[in-house]
Formats: sequence, C-alpha cells, structure tokens
Amino acid sequence: MIKIENSQSGRGSNASGNFVRILHEDGTMGVYLHLMRGSVSVREGQRVSVGTALARSGNTGNSTGPHLHFVVQRNSGHELVSIPYEFARPVQSLPNFAVGGN
Repeated sequence: MIKIENSQSGRGSNASGNFVRILHEDGTMGVYLHLMRGSVSVREGQRVSVGTALARSGNTGNSTGPHLHFVVQRNSGHELVSIPYEFARPVQSLPNFAVGGN
C-alpha cells in the first residue's frame, strides 16, 4: 500500500475522490478510485494480499454515481501511464460487493 485518501466527501477538491493506490510486485500500481468516505480499511505502508477488503465503492470526486473506477498504472519518466489489463476471472463470477448489495 503506498497511498490512500479517505476523507473526501462529494465532489471535493480531488477529481479521483477517495482512493487506494497499491504497488504490485512487478512495479505496476493498482488504483481504486471514487471510494466511499471513511470506508478505506487499509493503511499506508501495509502489505495486502489478494482478497483483502480495501474499501467500499462510493461516489466521491468527479463521479456521477456510485461505482469503482479501477486502473493499472506504471511510472514512465515523470508521469503515470495507464496500461491495459484483463481480469483473471470473469466479473460475473465475483461476489457482489456493491454498497447495499448481497
């Protein structure tokens, strides 16, 4: 875990809203954005494993409705570059962790 924001409500001052940024072993970073205020359950510097609950999806930052915005990035010089990825399991096979969902 390298960075979190957990206190923004509504649009706030950051378009990303509340977020969690995780550094992967291959040097890429997974970023989870627009998270519910106060729901981040991990802390900066914490090592997390696959399956660790990070936070709840929300509607913070530049967002028009509750959802999880996920991106994989890598450092390229002085900027972050988004890189393509594929989920190992189809999204339909994952549990429903939506706010208010089962």
